[in-house]
Amino acid sequence: MVLVTITMGPSGRQMFSGDMDQQSRVQDLKQLVLPNVATEKMTLLHGGNMMEDSSVLGSYLTEPHAMALELTLTLRRVSIYADLDGAWFGDQRYIPAVHEAGRTVHLLDGVCWFELCGTFRGMEGGNWSIFLRVKRKHRIYFDTDVIVSLNGSETKTFVPGVLSSLPEEQWTLLDLGAFQGSGSLKVELKGADCSNHGQHSKSGLYIDQLLAEPC
Repeated sequence: MVLVTITMGPSGRQMFSGDMDQQSRVQDLKQLVLPNVATEKMTLLHGGNMMEDSSVLGSYLTEPHAMALELTLTLRRVSIYADLDGAWFGDQRYIPAVHEAGRTVHLLDGVCWFELCGTFRGMEGGNWSIFLRVKRKHRIYFDTDVIVSLNGSETKTFVPGVLSSLPEEQWTLLDLGAFQGSGSLKVELKGADCSNHGQHSKSGLYIDQLLAEPC
């Protein structure tokens, strides 16, 4: 057996202290300490060196008669995605669901009332860049501003020329702004003409999903 003590870096908070079989794998220890977190998001350090998931704990007992390991745990943030919903999404007349590159996405096809939203959940603390994955068709009609809101606060406005200048027939990440914090983030996009009952027909834009990138 080996006495394992794990502290969280950089806070130094103790996460685990207990006896483990020397033949237990590092991956098993990760799952024991944080069972609800994917192992690839966790890094265990021994003496400043990263421990391999497949290695056994006993292999790190390099000193004679050593029976204890003091380890440091760090969490790695990864990109996360959020699905979208909104007015007329899935309606075959205005924003039908279509298949593109093996995925189900939505296509603006004559909708007047443009409004969509999506929510990221369980975001870890830190800085995030928020994007919308879109693809412009050769012919696009979108003659109104788009207002972007993060958690209810307006953060950015796209003029019509932004969408019409996107590369044709290429999936593109549209930068929606930055977010700092943790927990949940609700992202909303709305046509400015919704304040006037949605005056302009909009078509020619594929919409996939939201992406949050750690930065």
